[in-house]
Amino acid sequence: MVGDVESDRATQRAALLSTVDLFSGLSRVALAKIAASLDPVQLADHEPACVQGDPGDSMYIVSGGSLGVFILPDGVHEARVATLGPGACFGEMALLTGEPRSATVRALGAAEALRLERERFVDLLRREPAIGLAISATLSRRLRDANQAMSQDKQAIVRAVAVQLESLPPGRRAQVLHAAVLEQPSLPGLRALFDGEAEAVAGSLGVLGVDVTAGSAPVPVLRALRDLLEQEQGADGKRERQREAIARLGVTGRWDDALALLVRVGSREELLQALGTALHASPPLAPEEATRWIAQVEDHEAATHHALALQRARWHEQRGDLAAALAVLQRVETPAPGHEDGSWQQLAQETERLRALYGAVVEAPVRGSRRADALSAARRRLSARPGTLLTVLVAVAFAIAAGLAGRAWQAPEWAFIFLLGAAIALWVTALLPDFLVCAGLVIGWVLCGVATPAQALAGFGTPSWTTALAILSLAAAISSSGLLFRFGLLLVRRMPDGLFAQAATFLFTGILLTPLLPSSTARSGLAVPLALTAAQAQRLKERSPESAMLGLAAYIGANPLLFMFLNGSTSCLLALGLAPEATRAKFDFVHWLLAALPLAVLVALGSLVMMWLLLRPGRVERASRAQLNLQLSLLGKPSAKEIAMTVILLLTVAGWNVGPALGLHPSTIGLVSVLAASIAGCFTRASLQGLNWDFLVAYGPILTISQLVTSLGVDKMAAGVVSRMVGEGGVPPVVFILLVAVLCLVVRVFLPQDQALLLLALALLPAAPVVGVDPWIILITLLATFSLWYFPSQTVGYLVAYDASEERLFTHRQAQLVSYGFTAVVLVSLALCVPYWALLGLV
Repeated sequence: MVGDVESDRATQRAALLSTVDLFSGLSRVALAKIAASLDPVQLADHEPACVQGDPGDSMYIVSGGSLGVFILPDGVHEARVATLGPGACFGEMALLTGEPRSATVRALGAAEALRLERERFVDLLRREPAIGLAISATLSRRLRDANQAMSQDKQAIVRAVAVQLESLPPGRRAQVLHAAVLEQPSLPGLRALFDGEAEAVAGSLGVLGVDVTAGSAPVPVLRALRDLLEQEQGADGKRERQREAIARLGVTGRWDDALALLVRVGSREELLQALGTALHASPPLAPEEATRWIAQVEDHEAATHHALALQRARWHEQRGDLAAALAVLQRVETPAPGHEDGSWQQLAQETERLRALYGAVVEAPVRGSRRADALSAARRRLSARPGTLLTVLVAVAFAIAAGLAGRAWQAPEWAFIFLLGAAIALWVTALLPDFLVCAGLVIGWVLCGVATPAQALAGFGTPSWTTALAILSLAAAISSSGLLFRFGLLLVRRMPDGLFAQAATFLFTGILLTPLLPSSTARSGLAVPLALTAAQAQRLKERSPESAMLGLAAYIGANPLLFMFLNGSTSCLLALGLAPEATRAKFDFVHWLLAALPLAVLVALGSLVMMWLLLRPGRVERASRAQLNLQLSLLGKPSAKEIAMTVILLLTVAGWNVGPALGLHPSTIGLVSVLAASIAGCFTRASLQGLNWDFLVAYGPILTISQLVTSLGVDKMAAGVVSRMVGEGGVPPVVFILLVAVLCLVVRVFLPQDQALLLLALALLPAAPVVGVDPWIILITLLATFSLWYFPSQTVGYLVAYDASEERLFTHRQAQLVSYGFTAVVLVSLALCVPYWALLGLV
């Protein structure tokens, strides 16, 4: 019975949202994604949804009852100007501008509204830019219509104000026009301009409906007065009156009024200069006013003035962001010797205090992936110059050595090694994008005589490269069809009641999404919000052990377990591309899955048990399916594109399994599937342009590397070196595998994921035949251990997951604890899988 009621309510809300004009340009999938961010708000009679003057932080859609729109035309008495019924929306401009509320909206009897918070809307736009374009187009149309109506109203108001002004003496009329330059005329502000005549000017303004005691003047009247001032005195005369007002307000200590006027008529530089002066004036800007203005200053702007920098740093410190506070002070330019003043000494002392305080913090709070990225970028900038110079010198030295080896010494194998050394130096430091480094490798191979142009570009003609292109194309087609989104919602809708079972559902949801969406970061952005939906439906406390288990389970399934499928990530394709040709021929999709399945199962089950033991969550109540029902109702029945992609996907998987027996390579089947997806309208020119071409361009030369390693005999050279290092006794495979895993964990502390993978794979693959393991064993070990997240910025996928959770599911401390446990689970699982791999002949 309850389920039927929820289903009916979801159907009604879906029908309502489909009629909202603001969403008229959205597809069903886009509208369903927005629905995930809508929160129902129950309003009692006369209860306000928003209040005039409050910050605009959300938009509302009336879903039940009616609401009245009220304004204060005279600043005191409230008047209702509109009534909103179901389907009407208000506060939509707050989504894009965050401007204060222009009216109060209050319930007329019991009512319900669906709220869309601006922060969640911005996060959604970052993940789905097309939604922003569609909504912006609708808003532009509505604004154009509104501007036309406002233009007509404006002319009428100007005429009415001009008639009233004609009844005033010429001197008083000039004073009234001069007073209109103030942002909000007040009696203290008028006294600053007109001294003893302020009361008389206030009375004249009152005749026009401007009550200087109310603190809120009618904007249309002020605009009309300013237009009349410009008509009479010209643009230059109007600017002169504005400058006079700013100067008088500053002299009399009315800094808040002066700054407000500068925001409208002055430059940003003038505003910052005036704010810095106001902070040191006598009397200075009031503390509450200073805080409000400092909040509107950017960090790089504050660094141009000592007083602003100090106040901005204190503003950050009050919000618990010591890193940002310290960064502001460190931006301030050091004065020349002998020119240090008292403010500089104060700034230096404050810097030392914050540095000591920041160093004492064990775990600095990092809010969201964007701030983590900013901190990482700041650290990189501090050490960029010496690191960049060293990288360039090393790369140039290797390049010169390669030229000598290839042309002067006629030793192409050494030229290849030196060029690879230069590439590794650039890969490790990420000085250049990967595709540029790989393009440089191709050029170097040709110029140094290592390979002909055809040989250097041979990787682009291999089946492996074509397969990678097909995989990324199919993933884009599946995503655009909406099939993947529907699949995730249906899976979560059938989620069991127990927390352990729910965590297992989200973990295996991430695993099931892996072959459909070969981007670990994209999967994190899809799976973690589903966990957030489930946590909110069950009213779980934010960042509680229960919420953390759901969120981290979704992340582990979507990201660190990517090694289970060959197409689980471009990193898997990259790793296989580095392997010898025999290994690449052996491991197609099926054989990769069969070999990796036990490891994935052990890690998945071990992770669930580990999180249960480390987080110690409690019991949870049965989840509400209301939001999921709403999203599914908005999606409606499967579209023709979804049905087409389902058929194409099933035939593709079947083809990859039976194709080799029929003499069809997986790359051929993949291209046929892409063609079918294009015919079905799921893969378009825009989809092709949106593919990860950086990876595809870099992948061609990487595939060529393994071919040149064999043809030049570099693999035999490396195997000989490793054999001499290992000795006749050798190393047991299980010990070797664990050593590789530990080495990867250590290297990943210093290097990003793909750079660490490239470096370790190139260094360790030649050791495989010496130790007696298949090269795939080395690759799977690296892939299983290179996605750890000991600190937030270590793994991009973790930052995406944390951001997608809206920081409501888990803390960095909880994630770090789970990361340590996950490391132990992976190491144990690797050791347990050795007997199985021995049965497969891989060890």
